[in-house]
Amino acid sequence: MSFAMEFSDTMASLLRKLSTVESGVQSVERICEYDSAPAESTAGSEPPENWPASGRLEVRDLTAGYRADLPPAIRNVTFSVGPGQRVGVVGERRR
Repeated sequence: MSFAMEFSDTMASLLRKLSTVESGVQSVERICEYDSAPAESTAGSEPPENWPASGRLEVRDLTAGYRADLPPAIRNVTFSVGPGQRVGVVGERRR
């Protein structure tokens, strides 16, 4: 009886550890995928002369999705971007 209990505990522990390893491997795969993605072009047109030299972007409770018939991809996002700051959005791509 004690062998069965000990074996059961050992197997449960092993499964937890395997799950943790699998999660870590998936994270590394995702990082490699983002790293090998082609860079976006930095070329662009010059802004008009009356374009503000500095500014601030405030977003409050933004909810947005890919299409109206799909659930929102982001919900209730609030953030601000100060003058000169750059913003990058990273997330899992839908396939």
